[in-house]
Amino acid sequence: MSDRAAYRRLQRRLDTLPIGYPRSPTGSDIRLLKRMFDPEGALVASELDWRFSSPEVVAGRVAAAGLRVGRPVPEILRDLARRGAVLYRE
Repeated sequence: MSDRAAYRRLQRRLDTLPIGYPRSPTGSDIRLLKRMFDPEGALVASELDWRFSSPEVVAGRVAAAGLRVGRPVPEILRDLARRGAVLYRE
């Protein structure tokens, strides 16, 4: 999956949440996501919902969606938490 497709997938997922994250005709929605997420992080985050889930559950969702990431999902989640992009607890 291309980097742009990873960010677009995350944008579509965020837009299903109550606050939403609509697509921008100028591409500013993707530029903002690129500041907070790397492409692998965007793929993993696209499988999150509003509830806390264990890293194993998230890894299962990523695998079930057929998404390929180069690092272990718990490592990606910890990295996203350090950036302040997601909340993470072990």
